[in-house]
Amino acid sequence: MQAETSPSTPTSFSLARTLRLGTFHIGSAMGDILVTSIWNRVMIANLGVPAWPVSLLIALRYLLSPISVWAGYRSDARPLWGLRRTYYVWFGRFLMVFSLPFLGLSLGRLGVNQADPLGWLLAFSCFVLYGVGSLTSGSPFLALVRDSAPLTKQGLAISIVETMLIIFYATMGIAFGRWMEVYDPATFWQLIVTTMTVGGLFWFLAILGVERRTSKATPAAAAASPPALAATFGRIWQDARTRRFFLFLGLATFSAWVQDAILEPYGAEVFHLDV
Repeated sequence: MQAETSPSTPTSFSLARTLRLGTFHIGSAMGDILVTSIWNRVMIANLGVPAWPVSLLIALRYLLSPISVWAGYRSDARPLWGLRRTYYVWFGRFLMVFSLPFLGLSLGRLGVNQADPLGWLLAFSCFVLYGVGSLTSGSPFLALVRDSAPLTKQGLAISIVETMLIIFYATMGIAFGRWMEVYDPATFWQLIVTTMTVGGLFWFLAILGVERRTSKATPAAAAASPPALAATFGRIWQDARTRRFFLFLGLATFSAWVQDAILEPYGAEVFHLDV
């Protein structure tokens, strides 16, 4: 990661700026609920598609997770047009917006024929694009949140923004559930278009102008640039405590998100809940 402070780090904490950054997660909640909750519920419970291929597609994002390390390193070491974070975030979220129509197209084709190769190809393309976009933008966004506050308030800023994510998950889940209580292809497309427009708008506006443009690197700054990613990762991995921590973190994350494949579909089948 980047050094603890940077030339763009503000000297005072702004609650308004932090809350604005938190609205970024309106789009995050909308997209994740649509992709990992509603889609798999409809596929398994409504269309009767076997759970294992649906689960593998949902898990694909987590199998691609090393991309987030690379993206975080790139945003530290390779600014784009004078900004370290903003353009990486926008590029990743563009991929997520671009992927969402494939979700509706796949559902339409697989609803007619569960063995349709094009339907599965569209679903696979959606999850690859969505996963790469999410992982490419996630680390730079958190780094932007950290950079937006002075050193002593960086933990507070991240806590506020991540708490807003939890709140928006609940809010958007209820809103989408009210919107489509019974599966209907036309209504599902409405959710897709709304997520693309509203979510995409917040992904753009929440970080617009937050990051200060960096000046051209001086020789001293260039000499202090981060070492190669492989060398950095190798040095970190030599610490046994770090290895144990990431093993714990991996198991905890797996346990937390394994519910994605079963919560909504089997809520429908066991408890007879509507969408």
